[in-house]
Amino acid sequence: MASFSIGAAWEDMVGFVRRESGILVPVSMATFGVAAMLLAFVVPQGLTPGSPPPPDAGMLLMIPAMLLLALGNLAVTILALVPGTSVGEAFRRAALRLPRMIAAGLLLCLVLMCALLLASVVVAPFARNVTTAALIITPVVVILLFAFAVPAVLLSPVVAIESVSPVGALRRVAELARGNVVRLFAIICLVILMTLTVSLIATVVITAVVKLATLVSGALSFVTVLGDIVLAAISALLSMANAAYIAFAYRRMLG
Repeated sequence: MASFSIGAAWEDMVGFVRRESGILVPVSMATFGVAAMLLAFVVPQGLTPGSPPPPDAGMLLMIPAMLLLALGNLAVTILALVPGTSVGEAFRRAALRLPRMIAAGLLLCLVLMCALLLASVVVAPFARNVTTAALIITPVVVILLFAFAVPAVLLSPVVAIESVSPVGALRRVAELARGNVVRLFAIICLVILMTLTVSLIATVVITAVVKLATLVSGALSFVTVLGDIVLAAISALLSMANAAYIAFAYRRMLG
């Protein structure tokens, strides 16, 4: 497939977000934002240190959170790549393609697990102890993750735009990624760096504000929840920008 420019895809994303921020913000808050709040209950990242671990029942929140993340990625991708699409139509198309996205994702996980299991079986006879096994298997795991996880970022735009089956989606992802794995990896690194930097700054600033507000008002619970909501909103905006970036990288690959 055609190679693409990381910088050009970034410029496409920035222009799109600026033009369509009025519809993108509500979409991201309704999907990524709610998912971030649900995940905050599952994996406490709140502003109160020493938060107790969630009950086992709380882990069930992972299911709607992951579904909302997938729905948000599909909806933002459709809005980015199909001009003139309304929010309602984007959500409708995203909901119709969500089962295909789930099936393709589960199939990808199954293939990766089988590859890891096969690698472990092959390595086992050469491993005399746990340390040797770790030294041998670690590079293999890294290579497998690179081969499977990096192209997987294209799964959302492929499912959102193209009429393919779950198996066909994985084949299409592999086809698009051929010759572009390094660029895709660079995008992933850029997205992770941007997300971590903004999230860290936001967490430090908001934590300081929450502590100050708590000292003034004494309403710890209310102020903490408000801070978590702000962090979830920032996370939602970052997720929206990341989804749009991947979408425009996909469009650039098509030529």
